[in-house]
Amino acid sequence: MRIFNRPLNIVVIDNAAYPLTYGYMQEIFGRCLPERGHNVTWLLMSTDADKMGESRRFGLTDVVLAKMMNKRSRYATFVNYFYNKPRITRLLPVVANSCHMDVLFVRNHVRVGFSAYRFCRKNNVPFVYYLGYPYLESHLLAARLGHRRPRFITEAAAFVGVPLRNWITRRADFVFTMSEYWREQVIKELNIPSNRIQALPAGFNTSINPEKVDGTWVRRQFNLNNYPTLFYMGTITPPRDMSILVDIMAEVVKQIPEAKLLLLPVYGEEKRVPILRQEFVKKGLEKSVIFSAPVPYEQVPRYIAACHLGVSPIETIPLYNVSSPYKFAEMLGMACPVVASDTPDQSYVLNKSGGGICVPYNPDAFAKAIVYILNNPDEAERMGMRGRTFIEKERSYDVLAKRIEKVFFQLVHKESFNK
Repeated sequence: MRIFNRPLNIVVIDNAAYPLTYGYMQEIFGRCLPERGHNVTWLLMSTDADKMGESRRFGLTDVVLAKMMNKRSRYATFVNYFYNKPRITRLLPVVANSCHMDVLFVRNHVRVGFSAYRFCRKNNVPFVYYLGYPYLESHLLAARLGHRRPRFITEAAAFVGVPLRNWITRRADFVFTMSEYWREQVIKELNIPSNRIQALPAGFNTSINPEKVDGTWVRRQFNLNNYPTLFYMGTITPPRDMSILVDIMAEVVKQIPEAKLLLLPVYGEEKRVPILRQEFVKKGLEKSVIFSAPVPYEQVPRYIAACHLGVSPIETIPLYNVSSPYKFAEMLGMACPVVASDTPDQSYVLNKSGGGICVPYNPDAFAKAIVYILNNPDEAERMGMRGRTFIEKERSYDVLAKRIEKVFFQLVHKESFNK
């Protein structure tokens, strides 16, 4: 019989490849839960694995790697999708036995999630599914807009994948969603009991003290001097239409000509930079924008600290209404006031915290709020502190880890009585 409240043996299957380049999962499963005494083992795909099942140490955790080809051709993508990715579940029985797995947490995977669910059912292990982002819908929208080819493969993947994802979601022992809005949608559309699903939104490592993070090096590197600086970080590839940043800056510089936008894309999107840069050039804004190369997530706080406010323009459509943007939470956590569009999660956070201004998704509304904040530095500072306080109370990684831990204990405790 499993003992309630003893350290748990947790296995995590993430759809991101090793090494992970974003902080969310690393902070919760790689730091917070191990610091609370739990043992975490990752099952991840990797292009630099020497063999299937190769073991490595990953911070405070163990990681077992499944080989994959470097995604630089359609052939490699095809092989990874149809051959390499499904092989990750072949490693699951070995990993489960070696670490005496108590609970399995799967993030975003669909086909892998299906096989993992069947394994858990066969072995009476709790299966937890995390709807971290609607990738299938995002790829489908990109294909229909002409940004992802061949379209028929994406259409077929969504046609099969969405029902399969829904099937897994209905049968999982517990489901986490990216946002409260998505949780409500899933409860309504899939008829899942509300006590089996919980929101797990974006968070921040609140052990980072904004007052001790120096952005001077970043400002020097990009010659920002004393210019009022806006900050955007995140995706810049379709289906996200980032031309709104161009239109926002066009309006801002009419009132504050010296304003700058520091733009930090995520890894893998460097090829999109010249395209977006050209849009700024067409509007005569080439001197108003600075593009940085992607950086490890540990360095992001320095970039935020170098700026006066953050912007998070996310289109208010069904695909993005389910989101809880990681970068939005990180800017608030760094006591940086944010101007954000009124998607459900951003609207909730800013209205409750007062950590910035929530506006409709249009350049004029963004520009008006940005100019107000830049012209009122005392109020901007108060906004920043209110945002930081909210993150500390509701969205710190430690708070989120405790939520997960509580669910895991309840599932394992229930399983112990079923054995």
